[in-house]
Amino acid sequence: MATTLARIENSIYRILSEPEIMTRLANYGYDFGAVHSARNLLEEVIRLNRLPDNYDGKERLLLESFKTVKTDFESFYNRHRQLVQEMEDAEAKGIWRHTYPEHPDYEKWLSQADVFYGSLMENESIKEAMLKVNVPESELIQARHLIDIMRQVFREYRKQKGSEIKEVVDLEKKIRDLENWYDRFVEINRIAFEGEPQTLEILGIPIAMN
Repeated sequence: MATTLARIENSIYRILSEPEIMTRLANYGYDFGAVHSARNLLEEVIRLNRLPDNYDGKERLLLESFKTVKTDFESFYNRHRQLVQEMEDAEAKGIWRHTYPEHPDYEKWLSQADVFYGSLMENESIKEAMLKVNVPESELIQARHLIDIMRQVFREYRKQKGSEIKEVVDLEKKIRDLENWYDRFVEINRIAFEGEPQTLEILGIPIAMN
């Protein structure tokens, strides 16, 4: 199991860190959201496999999932805010001021971030300026998508935390779901990167033998 999880983890990490690979796989249904969902499923399996039997795994899982997505989002958000702050543009300065100071309440903090990206997406001149510093519009869209994911995960966490019912997480089912996802993922990659063994090697996928 550890070897299987490590192989899947490597493949998902490689996709998320290789924009060109992700762009091509998006044509087969493996866009940023789909791959991130698979990553969340992988994290669920890894964590639940370590949880004691008497622990409410789902509550902890949701909180940890939120923290994971938040970390991913902040890697975008902090850099984007800094770039906007450094722009010699009145509108950019105005957008940045809406995010400062960062609100300590998470929901209001997310609202600040949502306004920030909404304003960027509506301003063509700032988007062009961001592109010049290697921030394409697709990256802004990814960051905004993570805001939606954080809101959804935290709603589920609060709902679970407020309930006195302790759910038993079916780890075996999640493992089957993950394995089924990976089997399909391998098939699609062999199609998408046919004749490109170096790409399959990067993703940790063995070349199909005739």
